[in-house]
Amino acid sequence: HLKPIWEFAPGNSIWIKSNLSYLSDLADSKYGYNNAIGYNLDSNENSLSLDYEQISKDYRARMGLVYETNIESFKLDYSHRTSFNKFKIRKINSRFIFCSENSFDEHKYINRFISGSITSYTNYNFAVSLKSTVKDEFYINRFYDQYIVTLSGIWYNFGWFIPDFRFSKLKALVYNEEKCFDMYWLQGAISSEINKFTSIRITSDHIQYLNAKNYYFDDDFWLVNIDTDIAFSENLSCSAGIRLDTYSEDNTIGSFINLQWKLWEHYSITSGYKSSPDPFSNENKQTIYIKNELLF
Repeated sequence: HLKPIWEFAPGNSIWIKSNLSYLSDLADSKYGYNNAIGYNLDSNENSLSLDYEQISKDYRARMGLVYETNIESFKLDYSHRTSFNKFKIRKINSRFIFCSENSFDEHKYINRFISGSITSYTNYNFAVSLKSTVKDEFYINRFYDQYIVTLSGIWYNFGWFIPDFRFSKLKALVYNEEKCFDMYWLQGAISSEINKFTSIRITSDHIQYLNAKNYYFDDDFWLVNIDTDIAFSENLSCSAGIRLDTYSEDNTIGSFINLQWKLWEHYSITSGYKSSPDPFSNENKQTIYIKNELLF
């Protein structure tokens, strides 16, 4: 993984990213790549990012989260921040995102989404946000129109205890059924800064499909996550978490732990362990990894 960044003027930077993969048992080609180029603008009131990315058909990232290959994408992300003191509102942030994806080898449009959001921060240490996204996705010879509307809020009244909520009404594609379903998604969370070295966050999600009673998948389930971060020093930190979901007939539990050690200013080592259910069997999948990072 290589990502050099050049800040050619204050708040203006250009970057390129290159990821190369090699897989010895791949039949057609053993080599793949994921390359991107982008521009970032950041000022007191405005932020803008533009990027173009290519992922080849033979790219394989066994240690990463790459769900799709053989695509090229263009993304625009713009946000604006306004500070004032009217109607007990301190600040309003707005954001607009546009993303379009094509198949890399045929250059055919396969996915596009537009998202807009506005967040208000009040004088009562409470913030409320409204976000809407519309999406057009190609899957098995046809396009599916989808959307999500989310109302969320967070209360900063106590530094050590921060509750927040999120309620969404959405229409989403279930790939196995090749059909879009209406859904309700409710999330409640609690974040706590126990001290300057330790933090913890607990989230609970309830997801319910509205028109899926006659289909063969779970249309009403819960997800629970517990995460904690501990900083032993400026150079040594640890993160760990537990995952619980009731999506399948048997409740599944997963866990992870990561340890990061910064040896020098530009070099660090991260090691970790993860246990998660294998979607193709009833057994837990165990993963141990070590990652070296060299940053300039």
